[in-house]
Amino acid sequence: MAHYKISVLEIGRDHKFPAGVAFDFWHMGDQFIYSPFSMTLIQGEGHNILFDCGFDLSRPEIRDRIAAEQDDNCHDPKEVLASVGLTPDDIDSVIISHCHWDHMSGLSYFPNSTIYIQRSEADNWLRAMNDETFPLTHKCVVDKGSLDTLFDLARAGKVIFLDGDYSELFPGISVKACSGHSFAQNVLLIDNDDGRYAIVGDVAMRPESFTGTDAFPCFLPNLKFSVGTIENIVGSYKDILGWVQGRVDRIVMSHDGTRHTLPSTTRSSLDLDVTVISE
Repeated sequence: MAHYKISVLEIGRDHKFPAGVAFDFWHMGDQFIYSPFSMTLIQGEGHNILFDCGFDLSRPEIRDRIAAEQDDNCHDPKEVLASVGLTPDDIDSVIISHCHWDHMSGLSYFPNSTIYIQRSEADNWLRAMNDETFPLTHKCVVDKGSLDTLFDLARAGKVIFLDGDYSELFPGISVKACSGHSFAQNVLLIDNDDGRYAIVGDVAMRPESFTGTDAFPCFLPNLKFSVGTIENIVGSYKDILGWVQGRVDRIVMSHDGTRHTLPSTTRSSLDLDVTVISE
């Protein structure tokens, strides 16, 4: 059994995120929710692993996106890692959940890390971004410059393209490829000494995605920017619940705005949340 410390590092916030983007959007009206941006730090067994890598705030295109969406207190991964006593050079591996700009545009900070991404995720987005017929509503969440960085790193031998599931990428850590929100998202299953955790990126947005609400006691998929079908998304939800034996509290989601209520959440020197999921 492996032992990892799992910490969710907030990198920015959206205090007025449309609930209809996070959930079954035609039922949510004009409601807004708190939605953090985050990356997950996994430390142990001789590794410092980062799941997703935040923003590259040195690029005006990324700063313009953040300004347009009125996101708050956003910091680059170098600053966020420094707030927990690390540098990008301390990170041996970066696992990219999917190619959306808020999960991958910080790749330029990690030229010495090994990058893991699903091959079909990278290839499909490369084709889509060069396809004039592909819907702009999907293209708008991918940053072409980040894709260029990914393939530059691949040419430098720093990227491992995954083809589906892997049973042991690291000791006690397996990978599942899930479709729906994006073409092929990495989901990490961590078999820790205190039980199993699923790190799911944007496959789901909040606990209500799995549990529903009082008004809608059913799966609430995030459809707005998803390239897959409802069947793809709900199928992934069912798989994830099976992998953690129904323990929604063991599912770590990148934009989960309920996480700040956990007693293991503290504020860093950047006034950003750090939530220890497993010590």
